[in-house]
Amino acid sequence: MSRKDEIKSAYKSLGGAHSFNRADKMIRRFYIKSGFFTEPFETVDSLKARLSKLYSTVEVSNVESIAVFNCVK
Repeated sequence: MSRKDEIKSAYKSLGGAHSFNRADKMIRRFYIKSGFFTEPFETVDSLKARLSKLYSTVEVSNVESIAVFNCVK
């Protein structure tokens, strides 16, 4: 399974009232151990601050727990 398919599958399985609890468990159990995510995790504000140091124009938003950004050098 490709990384893109894994992310889609994980996103689909995270719905419902307990999505944050399940998401946290899944991230700790699979994604951190396999190296897809590393701690400490970025917040939207800290990511924007870090990218602003490198790029002139930075747009950062998020969809649930996924960061979306667009930068211009």
